[in-house]
Amino acid sequence: MSRFKILALIALFTFALGLALVGEAVAGDEVTENYYQCYTCSDMKSIAYGEDHLYLSYDCPMVFIGETGKEMLHNASGHSVGFWKSEKGVVEDRGTNVAILASGDKVFLAYTSIAKPGVPTKGAFTIIGGTGKCAGIQGRGEYSQTYLSPPIEGAPGGAAGYTKVKLRYRLP
Repeated sequence: MSRFKILALIALFTFALGLALVGEAVAGDEVTENYYQCYTCSDMKSIAYGEDHLYLSYDCPMVFIGETGKEMLHNASGHSVGFWKSEKGVVEDRGTNVAILASGDKVFLAYTSIAKPGVPTKGAFTIIGGTGKCAGIQGRGEYSQTYLSPPIEGAPGGAAGYTKVKLRYRLP
């Protein structure tokens, strides 16, 4: 093979690789990732107004576990602060969540769900901000929640569970 052909092949390969990398960056503007968010709550405060009305506040520590281990929030810790309102068995859950990455950067989310008896809990969230490399992040997603037995039997106001999260985001 002539020297010219070898140089042409190297140049063509380099050009193709450059196009692939640029194409991936453009196509990768919005990223979709899946997580499990595992939490426990040991200090929940509630007020009941008759048999059919309950109001509850909570602050729950949690961890984020990515589906592949390469996600932005994989191994992030965090906490959720929220408000739970139950009227005649229908539960409305609203709150905010902070995910703290290993770098110390943070992602802030706001969420809401409505649960009816016998129907799996599903909700939606919006990313409302971030710090460090996550400053200017925008995104949204949805989740489904599974409740577990309280982590300490007989503990007042305890709850535990996990949330399966589908996150779509864009970094500036």
